[in-house]
Amino acid sequence: MQLDEIYKKLDQHNFEIFHQKRKILSKEEILNLFYSYRNKEFYKEIEEHMMTADCIVLLLINKVDTVWSDEKQEDVKLESPIVRWKELIGNKDPEAARAEEPLPSFMEPNPDPEAEEKEIEVP
Repeated sequence: MQLDEIYKKLDQHNFEIFHQKRKILSKEEILNLFYSYRNKEFYKEIEEHMMTADCIVLLLINKVDTVWSDEKQEDVKLESPIVRWKELIGNKDPEAARAEEPLPSFMEPNPDPEAEEKEIEVP
């Protein structure tokens, strides 16, 4: 899945990108994101990958406050963007995630060894 397809998927699910930037994450940022996994055997692999690949950091907000529910026949309030994003990207269990077809990672290794220090504004 390409980046523009992910943006379309976000739009279809009533997300708005309030701010975004491309960057290599620091150890501290990775620890904040994956704190609950810090003692797991796979944590070092996550850390290594996240420190050697560009990430696109998105600040997502709800595009609208409510959406029409055919089931309830009324407008319903949207959950927080964090809850909705987690639902959209899929299950943490790798086997379940494969079956559910979550959004794939679109990170690629960065050949620039000084990229850790750079923050690039994404258009």
